[in-house]
Amino acid sequence: MTDPVAPLPDPAPLLGPAPLLGPGDPPAWRSFNDGGRAPLLLLCDHASNRIPSALGTLGLEPAELQRHIAWDIGAAAVTERLAATLDAPALFSGYSRLVLDCNRHPGGAGSIPAVSDGVGHAGRLRRAAIRGAAGLYRRPPPFAEGPGARRTIVSPSPGRHSRRWGAAAGSRGDYREARMMKPVMNLDQAEFDDVEENGIYTSSRASIGDRIGARNLGYNLTVLPPGKVQCPFHCHHGEEEMFLILEGEGELRFGDQRFPIRRHDVIACPPGGPEVAHQIINTGTTTMRYLSLSTLVEVDACEYPDSGKVLVVSGKRDKVALWKMFRAENVVDYYDREPD
Repeated sequence: MTDPVAPLPDPAPLLGPAPLLGPGDPPAWRSFNDGGRAPLLLLCDHASNRIPSALGTLGLEPAELQRHIAWDIGAAAVTERLAATLDAPALFSGYSRLVLDCNRHPGGAGSIPAVSDGVGHAGRLRRAAIRGAAGLYRRPPPFAEGPGARRTIVSPSPGRHSRRWGAAAGSRGDYREARMMKPVMNLDQAEFDDVEENGIYTSSRASIGDRIGARNLGYNLTVLPPGKVQCPFHCHHGEEEMFLILEGEGELRFGDQRFPIRRHDVIACPPGGPEVAHQIINTGTTTMRYLSLSTLVEVDACEYPDSGKVLVVSGKRDKVALWKMFRAENVVDYYDREPD
């Protein structure tokens, strides 16, 4: 699905390092009960449906901005009541997840999808503005960085992606422990919490490892419609991946080769350079389902041979310390900008 044809602001001014927010825009986040004494921080990262004035309405009608695609309806009010009851501080995002989803790393999968729940919006404009949007949420107040638990408050999305509860409290750090009932789950229980609808890159993924207590391996279930891929052609220098095709048929790009794949095929993707770069393509006429498994490493470099990009990531699964995507040709001398 392409972006809407509605008139949009010129994205050119947003390509530079200038901040995305203008002088008339409110702050990117707000706090509540800063002096709360509980050893707990409540986070409401989809609290608002506001759009920065520089982005207009993202090509959407006002009614669309009142829907769940723009914010977690009612979550801010619930968070304030919890904060008051528990005497805990709370942080609220000031802008819609359509601009930048604070539940995703800036530039990562799902952080700026061009389609939300079947509604196309100005993903083109937002992708141009990502440098500014990534700077929306800078250093939080001191109480947000101290010790203690952190809880994220969300509200359910209507339809097939609805959670089984009306509001949920959780955090990336303790999500596994909170939900893990046993070290076994059936794939019928998978909950698709990572849905990407961006042209050819359209898929649904359900995390499994977090739900069954995995520590050093990551697992997820991927559902791929016909003619789609989950991610660009890439290779990891740190992670190793394995895929098991459960349903459907398609094609595996691997280095400079292509292989037909079908049900019950097992695919090995070891770490290395472009010679082991890989991509699964659903070339069939039915939905493809496959199980993904990967090692979890604290430092990884990922190359994208088709586009000449490089991604460098460091940190643990629940706390990313560094995430940088850049063009491979942007190289500098070792001593560039160092003092004489």
